Amino acid sequence: MLIRHDRPEDTFLVQRDDWPFVATFFDGRGAGVAIAPRWVLTAAHVAATVPIGHRIMVGDRRHQVTAVHHHPVRGGERPGVGVDLALVSTGQPMPPPFARLATDPVPPAEELTIVGGGETGDGLRGVTRRADGVLRRCTSKTTTVRNGLLVLTFAAPPDATIYEGASGIGDSGGPALRQVDDGWEVCAVNSFQFTLDRGRYGARSFYQVIWPHIDWIVEVTQRDAP
Repeated sequence: MLIRHDRPEDTFLVQRDDWPFVATFFDGRGAGVAIAPRWVLTAAHVAATVPIGHRIMVGDRRHQVTAVHHHPVRGGERPGVGVDLALVSTGQPMPPPFARLATDPVPPAEELTIVGGGETGDGLRGVTRRADGVLRRCTSKTTTVRNGLLVLTFAAPPDATIYEGASGIGDSGGPALRQVDDGWEVCAVNSFQFTLDRGRYGARSFYQVIWPHIDWIVEVTQRDAP
């Protein structure tokens, strides 16, 4: 996660047990979100690299991957092509809590929370460190939704949110969340980033929205429940 330059880095750092439904693959080179006892939602291009038997970190515990299900509208596992969603199944159930599925569209200018363990840096200097698996929590406001992708733009102060940030390499598949009365719900998962000057203010992060695909998620998780 890239962060705003004028706040201490430790204000963005979070413990895994504070976000028990956030998953990471390959020590920070990919992420996801647990939505049910045996199911992690992630990006299809991340899931394409995950072998059966791989042990993923969910919260502060490791779980073995037993199956991967890609959305039927596939894009050759290229981010931003097709529907960049996949479901990863674990052999043993994960403990709650889980992120709920957002069933309503996200309006413009809504502040969302994004979490991941990918590369980091700040809006002035850009990327300074590769993915290290350390979880960082940031916020950002939605710019628009186009072609099924929710766009978050890395805003500079004074227009930035308090914990303004943006996704980087290694954050793909990570959730964009909003807080609800009884926990958190996932609105979208990170697909790709675009910037002419990687990691600096103005960078845009594109998240695959999930609300048009709720039926597919429910169908897979119920049909193929271990």
